[in-house]
Amino acid sequence: MNSSLASKDARVFYEVLSVLASTEFAVPLALLLPALTAVLLAARPARWSEPTRWLGPLTLVVSGAWLLGVWPAIVAAPTTLALGAMLPFGTLRIDALGVLAALAAVSFLLLLWSRGEDHDRPAQRDAARLVLATAAMALPLAGDPATVAVFGELAVMAFLNLARAYRQLPAPPGVRLAQALGSILVWAGVLLWYRATGDLCCEANGATPTALPSVALVYGGFALKLAPLPFAPWRAPPTVVMPARLAALASGPLVSGLALALARWALPLADTGVVLMALGLFAAALGTFGLWRACTLPQALARWSTAQLGLALLAFALPTPIGGFLGVAWLLHRLALLAAGAGLATRWNGPWERLRGVARDAPLAVAGVTVLALSLLSVPPLPGFWLRIQLVFAWAAAGTPGHLLVMAAVLLATLGEAGALLRAMQHLYDLPAASGSTAFPEWRLPTWRDTALTATIAVLALGAAFALPAVFVSPW
Repeated sequence: MNSSLASKDARVFYEVLSVLASTEFAVPLALLLPALTAVLLAARPARWSEPTRWLGPLTLVVSGAWLLGVWPAIVAAPTTLALGAMLPFGTLRIDALGVLAALAAVSFLLLLWSRGEDHDRPAQRDAARLVLATAAMALPLAGDPATVAVFGELAVMAFLNLARAYRQLPAPPGVRLAQALGSILVWAGVLLWYRATGDLCCEANGATPTALPSVALVYGGFALKLAPLPFAPWRAPPTVVMPARLAALASGPLVSGLALALARWALPLADTGVVLMALGLFAAALGTFGLWRACTLPQALARWSTAQLGLALLAFALPTPIGGFLGVAWLLHRLALLAAGAGLATRWNGPWERLRGVARDAPLAVAGVTVLALSLLSVPPLPGFWLRIQLVFAWAAAGTPGHLLVMAAVLLATLGEAGALLRAMQHLYDLPAASGSTAFPEWRLPTWRDTALTATIAVLALGAAFALPAVFVSPW
């Protein structure tokens, strides 16, 4: 009797686990878990502040493990999932690419989780990070413009609340105005799409007559909303500790997730490559120009990421199948380098002149930065070289109108980034101002976590230098 009951309980337990591990349940639960933990952190009593510090990272690990567990099933059978239980409308397009991007967002947020800096409202800070994690994971999986708009708005609001948790001040008037105007444009594009298709969650259809205006409004709205975010945290009062990791969250999973979501929605539509090309050229020029004007490493990191986003959009705009692959590769390369540089930029947050001689005090960290800078400079055989040369060759082979302009823009952006980066790297290896002095006090040297992260990504870049040629070399 007892053995039969035990076997029955075991079967029930196995069935419950099978249901929870299925794609239809695992993916929505992995997305909801950070949001539910954020609600718990926001509602917890003040005396729980210390015991709940581990909840955020643990939640992200569980969500990532859940997504990783359903990876084989998703690769074998991609699916489209309605969000009736989470939203009154919307769909998720669950496939290998979307889940890979969601896992990259989880990894980035874990790498840039707060590392013990002083903060008088840690629960509010962690709750905002977790809400941002929910949106960053959901965006690459969004299957229609309405879902992209909802989770894009959620991601922006979460980041602004995170920045306010540090600054304890509302967003500057210019940022709030950009948010309002951007939201109006985004939802105008979604409504125009609904008017043309008759279905708010209709998937992309190349025959839609108003596709181009809809895409232009949605892209333009989000471009207006996202433009000031990487720079807003640095308008804090001097007494507030504002880590560069915070700005990297806006430049990293938020912007990358939105770019991938919008590209996946718009790519099947007719003539939308024109919008992607225009935005890519503008972002590449803006970021390269801003990189030359950057006075600190955090500013340079945010503005360089804008230029890299422009190159990713130019890859997505390619009228050939390789465009999507190149765009995702650019975004992953950008995320890896942002993660490596954000921790160092938090410590090295002064003017360039204060970085003189730091290579002597932090040789391992600077060696990692040098490898990554060489990849940015497109020095062969590092990953940045393969990405850039394949982008130029792909546009040359496409032969579409405007391909010469794109090729010239990529080459000019490369020269501009090279000049700015070489000027910055020179400061790292210069001798200190006073002979025999220490360039940095002990408290401003990079932590072992930041050094280990930078060195690990540099080693991965060196390893990829010999693995990527087999993927990128093609018969042009």
